[in-house]
Formats: sequence, structure tokens, C-alpha cells
Amino acid sequence: SDGDVYKSQTVLSLHFDGANGSTLFTDRTGKTVTTYGNAKIDTALAKIGYSSGVFDGGGDGLSVPDSADFSFGSGDFTVDLIVRPAGITPWDVFVGKRTSGEVFAPFVILFNGSGNGAVGAYASTNGSSWAAQLISSTVLQVGNWYHIALVRYSGTLSLYINGVLSASGAITGALMSNTSAVFVGMDRDAANSLNGRINFLRVIKGAAVYTDNFTPP
Repeated sequence: SDGDVYKSQTVLSLHFDGANGSTLFTDRTGKTVTTYGNAKIDTALAKIGYSSGVFDGGGDGLSVPDSADFSFGSGDFTVDLIVRPAGITPWDVFVGKRTSGEVFAPFVILFNGSGNGAVGAYASTNGSSWAAQLISSTVLQVGNWYHIALVRYSGTLSLYINGVLSASGAITGALMSNTSAVFVGMDRDAANSLNGRINFLRVIKGAAVYTDNFTPP
């Protein structure tokens, strides 16, 4: 009814809207969102709409409980978000599904370990190694907004930054399954927390929204 052709396949949809200073984050698909640390809604800056989620890098973040919706198997999927870093620290996480004690995960998007602002996107099929390790050719700068999209389409995992393909690699087989929550703005155990803002986050199961360069929303 709202014109979103992927609405039925969207399994997580955070728009980070709400009253200034609120610690209540709402998922439009109805999943429960738990807040950690000082994560809050802020109306001072936004790329889309009028507010964004603010994370200070000191253990702030969100979690969404494990669900079969996040088991992508060997099918297509899309994870996209809009972020504005206030600082760049290696391994700080934008979004991922990695439980306590695990190194590997079905997917995780974070700052790569180089510290230069490159984005890393990783996916595992067996839980003991990475089936795909993508490092963006684009490096993020403090104070700028970026649309980041991780897409699996027909055996290829692609990472887009601001609508431009920045890295891609082949991936075969079903992604691993675990019982971890989906963590936003931090890794499991509230580690590697992001210093910055997130304005939008969407997870789509069973569809590759972007298969070529595009104009970001």
C-alpha cells in the first residue's frame, strides 16, 4: 500500500525516528529492539527524515533477537543502511550477527582493520572461515553521510558505497546459521561500538535490491 515492492520480504526496518533524546527504537516489522549504553534518538541531524540514532563509541548499540527471518541460506539478500561516522576505529561494527565467543558470522559490516575508513563486509558459510571478505575501495570520512549496501545476488556478494560498487566476490553455499541477535552499532558483548550516527537500516531476505550501480535513497 505504501509502494515498497520489497515490503513483504523486509525482515528488519529501523528508521531511527522518534522524539529527541528517546531511547526507544522501533522496528517497523514488529521485532523487539533492545538499547545498550547511551544510544538514543537525536533530531539535530538526519539524511532521511528528521532524526537519527546516535552512538558514542562507548558501548552503545542495539540488538534484535535471533529469528528464522535472519537465516538467509543460499538465497539472495540485502542489508543496507545510512551512516555518518564521528570517528573511525578499526573493527567498529555497523551491523552484524555474531554471538559471544564467535569470530565468524552469517554477515557483519564494519570498519576494516586498516583504520583508513575502508568498510569491510564478511560472510561465513561454515562457521570456521570466511566464505567472502570484501574491503571497500571507497574510504569513509568523518562527518559525511554514506549509504552502505551488502547484497548477495546469484552467487556474488557485492558491497556498494553511495550506490557505487566498491567490492565484490563469489560466494557459494548456504550462509551459516547461529543463535545470535542482530547487533546494530556494536558487536556482540557491546564491543567494537560505533562512534557516529545511523539514519536508516533495512534487512531484506530473498531479494537483491541492487544488482548494479544505483542512486541511493
